[in-house]
Amino acid sequence: MNDRNQIEEWKLRKKFILSTPAGESILEEMFHFIEEQAKLMQDLEVFVDENSKKMIELNLFLQKKDTTKNLGMHVINAAMTYTEELEKQNKRYRDLFGKILNSEIDNAEEYANFVDHIAEKALKEDSEWKRVIYL
Repeated sequence: MNDRNQIEEWKLRKKFILSTPAGESILEEMFHFIEEQAKLMQDLEVFVDENSKKMIELNLFLQKKDTTKNLGMHVINAAMTYTEELEKQNKRYRDLFGKILNSEIDNAEEYANFVDHIAEKALKEDSEWKRVIYL
């Protein structure tokens, strides 16, 4: 149905509704409902615009962090993957720092060597972890 036919059909419906005893109140209710729906639509458009901008910002942020691994992945899935990777990395660091804090080495030189060893291990694991993650 084209626009012209639709307009004519609405005119006939309006005429019919107005011919009923409660016609004006029915039209008022319909008009009020249409106004409410239009307001909801405007609110939805604002919501979509705001979230689209945030999604673009998130996408740009993730592209700076990783240009290949998440290629073609939805931005939310990419963000979740990136967050999971950071959580794993954080856990590894906590474990290594726990070893340092719980060490019972009394000799300062041995302790310094132990800390150096843990730091080197962390850096080596981190570079290996990134290599595996980004392949």
